[in-house]
Parts: sequence; structure tokens; C-alpha cells
Amino acid sequence: MAETLRTWLASKQPGRPVFKMPDKPVKLIKADLKAAREAWLGEAPSDKVRKEREKASFLKYRDSAGRVADFHALRHTYISRLVRAGVAPAVAKSLARHSTIMLTMDHYTHVSIEEEQSALARLPELGAKVCRAEGLRTTGTEDCVAHA
Repeated sequence: MAETLRTWLASKQPGRPVFKMPDKPVKLIKADLKAAREAWLGEAPSDKVRKEREKASFLKYRDSAGRVADFHALRHTYISRLVRAGVAPAVAKSLARHSTIMLTMDHYTHVSIEEEQSALARLPELGAKVCRAEGLRTTGTEDCVAHA
């Protein structure tokens, strides 16, 4: 892909736009979503399935909860997925080109109830003994500690 783009970009004038973008990028997203939704509806294996799909807000610009699929929403999704993948917050901030870690983590990162449940499930049981790494033994610390 990089080689194909390099060849294609070589024909572009420096300092000029590389891609033709509509005046309002939202028009591009709306048109793409509409085409994708029509294709998805058209692929329904039966009339019954198609009618069910028509009720869904899947691939609509504005879903049943009032959320919109725009460039800004894509940024929220991108950054949240970086964090879910275990990317360090500072790296997510850098990739998002944000000025502060607070903007990245407090505004653009979204946590689902499933992620919260998963985090809680990883906690040790009350009263369970947690054994420390071998290296801590040399400092005189206990090998295992019971958590209340």
C-alpha cells in the first residue's frame, strides 16, 4: 500500500490538497452510510429478515439513541479502541495528536460496562493470598500476603 501511495503521490503538486474532499465531509459519510445500509438491506436472505433490518438503526447516520456517525465519532472510537488494546495512555495521546493526556483519557476514551465487569473479575478474592515475585524475597518482604 505504501509503495502504491508513494507512486501516486509523486504526481501531486507539493502544498496542494492530495484528495478531493467535499465542502462538508459529513456529506461524504452520510452518502457512504446510505449506500452501505442499502447494500446490507439488499443482502437480506428473506423479506422477514429485511423488515427486521429496516427497523434497526445499523448503518444510519443517526442511530436510535441519537448518536451520529461522523469524523468526530470516529476519533472517539479510534482512541477508545487504542486504550482497549492496552496502548499506553501517552501513546494514545500522541497518536490522537492531543495537547493533554486529560483530553485523551477523560473526553475521548469510553469504557463499556463489560470492560468494567472484566476489570472487577480480575480482582483477587477477599482473603486470597497473593504471592510476590522472587526478587522481593531478597529484600526481606513476605512471600505471600493475605488480602482482606
